[in-house]
Amino acid sequence: MLAKLMMLDLRFAYRQFLTMAALLLVIGLAVPYMDVNILRLGVPILLAVAFTIIPVLCITLVIRHFQRNLYGDEGYLMFTLPVGTNQLLLSKVITTLIWFNLMLCSAIVFVFLLLRDQFGIWELVKELLTWDILRKLLHILFIININVLPFILAVFMGISLQSMAVRNRKLGRFWGIAAMLVAIALFVWTTVRLAGWQYLEITVGDQAIISASMAASEKINIAICAAFSAIFFGLNSYIMQRRLNLD
Repeated sequence: MLAKLMMLDLRFAYRQFLTMAALLLVIGLAVPYMDVNILRLGVPILLAVAFTIIPVLCITLVIRHFQRNLYGDEGYLMFTLPVGTNQLLLSKVITTLIWFNLMLCSAIVFVFLLLRDQFGIWELVKELLTWDILRKLLHILFIININVLPFILAVFMGISLQSMAVRNRKLGRFWGIAAMLVAIALFVWTTVRLAGWQYLEITVGDQAIISASMAASEKINIAICAAFSAIFFGLNSYIMQRRLNLD
């Protein structure tokens, strides 16, 4: 039944997600052929689109679907299905991660396509296509997903909390958003303090390509993510089981 739920959740906005992913690839292919100075003008503008506007649209789609499908009009149908609340929530989490990884991979390919002429990307890709490198890349992708999971569940928890308001929806929305932000801030603070995150910068020549942070203690980072995910998942499930209030 979980697989059927996932298929339903994947269908809610697959056209929008696939369109945005395809748009990134098309822009990445086309821009180097245009008469623009990519490194001075094109990169800042296109990266702003790829890593700000598109993520905001993706987050908006996911939040609207979660709220409408479970706490809106569709909730009267979803909660009559012969499945538990844990499966309903798990389906939303898994499909959100699927869309996240699709857009993340699209953004990475977009950057590679955009800079292919400046840094000999094709030669670099050929050098990276080894089993050892692919294994490391999959490991990095796993760590990214592990750290994204608490953020997803915190957002869902905020939506669930705001649904508990009966008389004052605006006040409920405020407390839901506040609880979500506090939960995310607490998670970030805990991982930074306990896992010892370090700032890293990857450069090609004199040009910085990637600036990121990485946990010095990976096992502690994974443990923290698992603990926060369990807490947020439990709170979501409790609200859906005991404090359900549909619009």
